[in-house]
Amino acid sequence: VLNAQGDLAFYQGDLKAAQKSYEDALRSAARGKEKEKTVLIKLNLAKLAIAQGRPANAVRELPDQIAQANRSGLRFQGLEGSLDLAQAIINGKDYDHARQLLEDKLSDSEKWGLKLQTARIHYLLAESLRLSGNTGEATSQYHQARGLFDDLRKQSGFDHLFDRADLKPMYSASSQ
Repeated sequence: VLNAQGDLAFYQGDLKAAQKSYEDALRSAARGKEKEKTVLIKLNLAKLAIAQGRPANAVRELPDQIAQANRSGLRFQGLEGSLDLAQAIINGKDYDHARQLLEDKLSDSEKWGLKLQTARIHYLLAESLRLSGNTGEATSQYHQARGLFDDLRKQSGFDHLFDRADLKPMYSASSQ
């Protein structure tokens, strides 16, 4: 419940409340010796660190958490963690490394039919290309992200998807 409360606060843009909930959830999971939940919470804390402008912390922590998630059969969460890692790497200005990671994860995301994650990958590829000065390819990636975001927006139940604090800037940037 605490982890879900952290997610809700994160998606609403209340990073301080998200941090408190995630940290409380981590303490609770550690007391219960719940390895899988601990991994999920640590992935969320890394995502939060990126949102708070601390990408270096995430770059240090995420590879181990992603590996643990994958070993535990939490492949979706491992993919999400990889996208968070790519975001942190982009924030650290290592655009080539981020693109390589994103291109590696694109096939998994597409194969699993994960439109939101695939759109996020295209958005992050666009950002890394734009920031490294390759605006032509960036425009193409933004266009692909926008198409996927628009497809999601048309689906029933996704009416307020882009009210999420983490997705709203992606959707806006891919529209420009």
